[in-house]
Amino acid sequence: MLLVASPSLSADDNRNVEQDMAVQFKKLFEDAKKSSWEKRKQLLVDFEDKDNGTSDIPGIAIEGAKVIRSGKRYEAVFRIVQKGKAQSLEVPVTFYLKGEKVKASFKSDNASVEISKQFDSGPYKIVLDEDYELFRRLSDSELPLSLSRVVESRKIIVALPVSNKEAYADIVEMLKAKGAQDNESAKLKDSDIKDSAVIILGKDNPLASRLYGKAVMPEAGFSVIVKENPWNPKRAIAILDAKNKEEAEAALKTLSEYGQYSLLAFDHGNNIFKSINDNERGIVMDLKEEPVVIETSALKTLNDLIEKISKKKILYVGEAHDRFSHHDIQLKIIEGLHAKNKKIAIGMEMFQRPYQKALDDYISGDIDEKEFLKKSEYFKRWSLEYNLYKPILDFARAEKIPVVALNITREITEKTAKTGLDSLTDEERKEIPVELDFSDNEYRERLKDIFDKHDYSKMRSFEFFYQAQILWDETMSMSIDEYFRKNPDFQSNGQMIVVAGGGHFEYGHGIPKRTFRRNGYDYSVIMNEGSIEKDAADYVVLRSPMEGISSPKLMALLSDKNDGIKVLGFPENSVSEKAGIKAGDKITSLDGSAVSKIEDIKLHLFYKKSGDIVKVKALRKRFLLGEKEIEFEVKL
Repeated sequence: MLLVASPSLSADDNRNVEQDMAVQFKKLFEDAKKSSWEKRKQLLVDFEDKDNGTSDIPGIAIEGAKVIRSGKRYEAVFRIVQKGKAQSLEVPVTFYLKGEKVKASFKSDNASVEISKQFDSGPYKIVLDEDYELFRRLSDSELPLSLSRVVESRKIIVALPVSNKEAYADIVEMLKAKGAQDNESAKLKDSDIKDSAVIILGKDNPLASRLYGKAVMPEAGFSVIVKENPWNPKRAIAILDAKNKEEAEAALKTLSEYGQYSLLAFDHGNNIFKSINDNERGIVMDLKEEPVVIETSALKTLNDLIEKISKKKILYVGEAHDRFSHHDIQLKIIEGLHAKNKKIAIGMEMFQRPYQKALDDYISGDIDEKEFLKKSEYFKRWSLEYNLYKPILDFARAEKIPVVALNITREITEKTAKTGLDSLTDEERKEIPVELDFSDNEYRERLKDIFDKHDYSKMRSFEFFYQAQILWDETMSMSIDEYFRKNPDFQSNGQMIVVAGGGHFEYGHGIPKRTFRRNGYDYSVIMNEGSIEKDAADYVVLRSPMEGISSPKLMALLSDKNDGIKVLGFPENSVSEKAGIKAGDKITSLDGSAVSKIEDIKLHLFYKKSGDIVKVKALRKRFLLGEKEIEFEVKL
């Protein structure tokens, strides 16, 4: 039976219901103290699924754990943190050392308590409350992914099937009778999904693609897979798939016996496969990583690398965007692979999909470089020094190598980062991939660390930032896959070299694994000067920095948000300020060519060199006399 708080209750009444329920669960938990840790944990799981987060049940965590060498001994140092209302707790802690476990307990009565304990050998793992002695909230990693967690939740949404609807009719009626709400997948917002357990009917349901990229399920008459809710790990999502009405009816007769399982398959009502998703016991913090060793005698040259990767279908070559040395390595790899196979293509993060024609026309020779930079809106949409990428584009044009614009339009990612996917219009949604996989928790945690280190983390939502990042990655992955699918000859014999920021490639999380999900093509990840960590990349290229040619600058802080290009100020030793330009001036032309946007200035200066004179016309406001046009000669 579902425990659902009545919608007619006030917020205070609802809170009282939750507090009463917490008291009941705590009594059951205390009564179970003499039973197994499994039974105590199950009570905590049941409580998590019935509670809406308002009751004052403590949540604990471990933070800042490290091991310090202290003479011949080792000291484990960490903080026990209480989330929510702090209570007086005796927290059991297990320290894992080589060949033994050491148990202890520590008093925690504040939001954060510093703990230290010494040992003869270094502990490699700390676990809080691994035997479930405390009535507390479970951490996300402790929550089991089981069918019962979904169907017994206090609030359930059923995402209706888009095909084979008759097969699911009985399931829908049964769930609705228990209080579940049914809805069409297209109408469900991420905020709806966040607050509920969800049952998705049909592996071809677009909601499965929207959350997990692709629903991979056993081939059977009826199958079930339970997955973590990407928007709320406290809730779970079940995907049910039936071949026909008969298979669904047969499976439903015995399905209640398999509530503890996370993956199930049935044929004619007979269970043919079942498995339980492993989850952590207690709150775990790993302390030690094995040191990485590089065998210098095994070091290879770039030519060795090119030979080794020459048969891979896709090569991902990462970069720090502003380093000429990284782009030089990318070009050398492209040249080396082109010498072995003329049927290559280059995928570039720097160009957005709607501007593919500008790339095609430039590579074919139909337009010149200046027109290409203007039509691709390079200086508006990427804005980094074009000389960083020019050698790659020059080589592609000379050899007629296709270049694929991988990226989604900046307006969509920026809007998503500010207000989330739910805020996109129907027209904007047409540009985003059907498959979006939000279930990679390791990637999510890496992005959270990056997000937290930036000032904007205090002003923006990480959830929206994460959505924008996945949208970015999935669009580039889709663009790669689309090129293969649309070019059958390339699909059989071609090879793509993808150049993008290294963060999109590390550990395969961003683009590589998502493209592999789409097409299964073999790939390698090559990083430039990346951190040498296990599984971060297949290869890391090390080389000394190099200088490159950069376009000259006006050395003025500019804004084009309102009408025209306004000078806001100057850096130290500005050539524009030296020429007589002042803050507040509005720049109208360079060398007689009208400019209205900052990218117009960047494009004009790209074809100048240091020491050149550029004639700048600007409008200057005068007190009571209106604007006056003034011309300046700026020595770049």
